[in-house]
Amino acid sequence: MDYEELSSKNTLIDLDPDSALDHLGALIDLSTDLEKQEGLEISIVLSQELIENNLIKNKKDLCILHYFIGNAWNSLKKIKFNENWENIKWESEETEREILHLRIALNGDGFNDLNINRKCQILTNLGNAMDEIGRFVEAIEYWNKALEIDDSFAMAIGNIGEGLGNYARYLYDRRHSIALL
Repeated sequence: MDYEELSSKNTLIDLDPDSALDHLGALIDLSTDLEKQEGLEISIVLSQELIENNLIKNKKDLCILHYFIGNAWNSLKKIKFNENWENIKWESEETEREILHLRIALNGDGFNDLNINRKCQILTNLGNAMDEIGRFVEAIEYWNKALEIDDSFAMAIGNIGEGLGNYARYLYDRRHSIALL
């Protein structure tokens, strides 16, 4: 499906849960790639419809849904602030909702049933969100948890390296910064 088809659907009630999740995942990914704010907003509304109508009953799928919603809020944040990270407010609605939904996915009853890759994605994205708001220690903890699950998960490896660098740059004691770097 192309962007127009995906974004023109105004309800997912008529789809089975797997198809609804596939539709949302595709809409969020394509909207992110094309930097379409409207598509991300539509995906959030459609996600809320699924939650409010209790249409996703499988606990594993519910974790995936919240992971998708967290990604949609992250992409909205990037579009809104145009990748200008210095202007991102750590108290923005987008950041708050991203972290909320990623934490729901992480703490959901179905998290342990997810495949290894999806678990690592959730933990890594949550670590990234913590890093963006200056909570470096928490970010490192999430990335390390992802690496405990899969020690070769490249995104967590790269982000922990960058995160340690960010943390070092913010330390007030130059000697500590150098040691951390």
